[in-house]
Amino acid sequence: MNQKQTQCKQIVDYIRNKGCITSLEAYQNLKVTRLAARITDLEGRGFVFAKPKYKVGNCKNPVAHYSIAKSGIEP
Repeated sequence: MNQKQTQCKQIVDYIRNKGCITSLEAYQNLKVTRLAARITDLEGRGFVFAKPKYKVGNCKNPVAHYSIAKSGIEP
């Protein structure tokens, strides 16, 4: 549980600093492999996220860019 809280805090801090985060950025910069699961954890704490999807490079599927729309209880 402590690892999840630490990852959630890292994600919130990253988004507040950079504006948004993708799963690739979460892995490369924070070593978080399950960003969507941590986003769900944060939503359980009252956070609301904007989740627009954009086509990136030659990727076949669009990539979600998570940003905080409303803050919740801090991790």
